[in-house]
Amino acid sequence: MDVLIAYWLTTHVFWSYHQIFEMPRNLRATAPLSRVWWFWLCYWFEADVPPGPLKNEWNLPIGPLWLRKAVSKLNKKLQ
Repeated sequence: MDVLIAYWLTTHVFWSYHQIFEMPRNLRATAPLSRVWWFWLCYWFEADVPPGPLKNEWNLPIGPLWLRKAVSKLNKKLQ
């Protein structure tokens, strides 16, 4: 039973989050799901995210030079 409750809860939160944040930014505050208690926290976290798709880019902060080059090549292949 606990697995079913956990499944329902996680899918509900996932669905709610994506329903809100797939909307254009100017319509989010008036959306029906904006009354959910965690909406404004997520809205604040998402404030600096640019509109549209994000570039598939990531960096390792430290590591040997050969590892950085391998990550760079992998990054180029994934784009």
